[in-house]
Amino acid sequence: MKYLDTRSIPENYNLYLNIDIKNDNFNGHNIVKLNINNTTDVIEFHGLELNINYVQLNDGKKYLSDSLKYDDQNDIWRLILDNVLEPDSYILKIAFNSVFNTASGLVKYVNKIKNNRTVIFTRFEPNYARKCFPCWDEPHIKVKYNMTIEINDPSYQVYFNTDPESINKINDNNIIYKFKETIPMSTYVMSFMIGKFYYIETYTKQNTRLRVFIPEDIPNSEHLGSFALETGVKVMDFVAEYYQNPYPFNKMDFIPIDNVDAKGMENYGLIFYDAPWLLYDKKVSTIDHKIGIANVIAHEIAHQWFGNLITMYRWDELWLKESFAKFFEYYIVDKIYPEWNIKSFFIKNLFRTLEFDSVSLKSVKVKVNHNKHLMQIYDDVTYFKGATLLFMLVDYLGDDYFKQSMRSYINKYKFSTITSTSFIQSLCEKLEESEQHKIKSMIKSFITNKGIPIIKFNNTTIDILSFNTRSIINDHINNIVKDNRSNSWIIPIRINDKRYLISNENLEESNLLINNIPINNSKNVCYYRVSYNDNQFETLLDNIHKTTTHNHMSILNDLYILGIYSISNFKNWIKYINKLIHHMCTYDNPEMYDYYLFSSINQTINNIGTFIKDGHIQKYFNKTILERSKQIYKKYLTTPLKKLVKHMVKLFKITNISTYTNNNLSDDKINYNKLVFYLLDINKLKLNKLLNYMITNNMFNLYGDLNIIIFKYMILQDDSSYLLKLKEIAEIHTDLYPMIIMSFKYTKNEKVIKNIFDQFTDNNRLDLSHSQINQFLSSNKYFAKLYTDYFINNYDDYIKIFPLDSKAFTYVLNQIILVQTNPDKIEQLLDKLNTIDNTKFILKMRHAKNILFNKLFLKINIIKILNLIEEQN
Repeated sequence: MKYLDTRSIPENYNLYLNIDIKNDNFNGHNIVKLNINNTTDVIEFHGLELNINYVQLNDGKKYLSDSLKYDDQNDIWRLILDNVLEPDSYILKIAFNSVFNTASGLVKYVNKIKNNRTVIFTRFEPNYARKCFPCWDEPHIKVKYNMTIEINDPSYQVYFNTDPESINKINDNNIIYKFKETIPMSTYVMSFMIGKFYYIETYTKQNTRLRVFIPEDIPNSEHLGSFALETGVKVMDFVAEYYQNPYPFNKMDFIPIDNVDAKGMENYGLIFYDAPWLLYDKKVSTIDHKIGIANVIAHEIAHQWFGNLITMYRWDELWLKESFAKFFEYYIVDKIYPEWNIKSFFIKNLFRTLEFDSVSLKSVKVKVNHNKHLMQIYDDVTYFKGATLLFMLVDYLGDDYFKQSMRSYINKYKFSTITSTSFIQSLCEKLEESEQHKIKSMIKSFITNKGIPIIKFNNTTIDILSFNTRSIINDHINNIVKDNRSNSWIIPIRINDKRYLISNENLEESNLLINNIPINNSKNVCYYRVSYNDNQFETLLDNIHKTTTHNHMSILNDLYILGIYSISNFKNWIKYINKLIHHMCTYDNPEMYDYYLFSSINQTINNIGTFIKDGHIQKYFNKTILERSKQIYKKYLTTPLKKLVKHMVKLFKITNISTYTNNNLSDDKINYNKLVFYLLDINKLKLNKLLNYMITNNMFNLYGDLNIIIFKYMILQDDSSYLLKLKEIAEIHTDLYPMIIMSFKYTKNEKVIKNIFDQFTDNNRLDLSHSQINQFLSSNKYFAKLYTDYFINNYDDYIKIFPLDSKAFTYVLNQIILVQTNPDKIEQLLDKLNTIDNTKFILKMRHAKNILFNKLFLKINIIKILNLIEEQN
């Protein structure tokens, strides 16, 4: 990745922008106080999609286009000077103009559905500030901003990182906002927005003003911002006390924006939120939605310290802001709303990350080779793997030690930039030397290693293996037997309240731990899997009634995944889940149930059923084997699960529609999550009443599994009126579109899917975005079948529109290969691709085929395992 020449570094921007709201363009100039620290005749800065009109140094000479060279691969402008500049401070003025963007840089969005609501806002992270004004667009370069913005429509307001110093109306059309100077900050958190809002406000204990804005076109709706205001104050007060370092601005603004491609953006003092993740209406929203809003607020406020105040030197160290914000998101919400059981929610997301990490071949700390690849590092590995590392450090070092370390870390590095080494040294500086070495090795292993570690307990030793499903599949395909033992993992465990760091390098210590089981007592938020030996597993079974819900979740997930890949005995998962279900049938108090545990049980059992029933794989087995597998599935999994559901329905008294209509769905005392899946047991008549109630009361602004259940049953009705209603919901509530798509996977009626497919197909062209197509493909095999035929038949036209190596083309192609396992269709598709001579494309194809092999392997392996279990019985 090409970085700017460091011989010239800015100290201050005097930035003026003249924004033409009506004609979608802007112009301005950036007057830069520039420090030259070494002799140079070249000055470099970033700019993308900008017209640079001229550059002027403080000697008065204007440099025009013949003195400017542009590197379009790295977005770098180079000013070639007539003479050499000696080390000193200089004033550099850069005049420019450009137009609004639709996705990044300076964005204008008009929401035609919501009263033509119009906002103009900045979308700068990670490196899009260069689309708005010429700048030094790298995170380690922090400057002070003196911002002036002129607009040509006084009915709009302008908001910036700081408050206005003055607002002057020039004439009936033009108004100028001059803002107070900022502290030094990176370009990606500099921000402003233009819109029409009103607000509610309050103050924190540190006297920071907090405002939550509401769009002007929904008047008298102050209540929509009340929960965000309440939570914002709680989080700000908690964080200020925890960090013992004051928030550096005197104000914090929360602004809802439509068309944001993230739930929140942590601009200093001016946080943008995707509107549904800020505005909350308790009349139409569930507790799921409330928890989601609190999480996003905590995440973005945590960034004010981790990312904004302390900034990673390069984007290669993204984890130093995103992992920390994700960690504190859950840590803070758990402290201020302990009744929400937020730990279960984190563990659920952790399982998803473990699955993603097993195929990603990416580490937490990753080298970025080109600025155009930056968005690719914003993934679950960066967010959740890094956050789990911090949870493990808290557990191993203790909450008090970790808190004091964070306070010292912030105090030492505030307003500056850091690397991973900075954090590690700060964390370890008060530990004994031997302990420092262990902790440093542990952190290094988890941020640089790819994949997942497994603690495998043999009879006399502990092995630590590296787990990656892509390598496992390749080994099976090529009939290779490899030893995956690795000495690079340092893993924290706790046994009988004693903490240990183990690896294959300290087997003597590990041997002492062998008989101290179960190890799972502290595993519920750890980033590794455990493969238990027979004695340990029997101990787990014997103590199943003593095990916490969180540990049940972790044990089940380990047994399931490692069993599928033949690393441990899959029979253990069936035995454990069977005994756990029978144990849960004895619960006599609804509060004993954890929705996320029940969800995990239900989901994995359904996954096994899907594998067994898939028609494409039956050719691999004779009828007897399949029948045996179905018998095992019914005897040990589905029959006990149905018994559990009946028990829970009775315990929760889910007997009529009043359970749902008479309670406030947002009431913190009602864990509505626990009720959602039990809709499966309600008869059709009662379900239709519930659907009509939800539709009548417009209950589709809420979030969580309730929506999927509602949409699922709407689909299952095979009623054209419901299909039309779904389309109407998707048009009005675009944020619900992915959930509506997900619900299609529940129908087995090809006519319904064909109807949906035809509704979006016009003149033999599929009128869907690629993201929507991919959501359909991953949700329903019937749509995959229809779309594969469509793709093959229209292939020649398709490749004229989309380049073969484009993300749009290859992503759709990958999904087809992943979902469409009909060998004849795959062969037709590959025939179309045989003539392609494109290295990048072929590499992506290999990844897609690897995913396909992985999917087929899982299906075949599960059938074989179930058959083996039946024979043993």
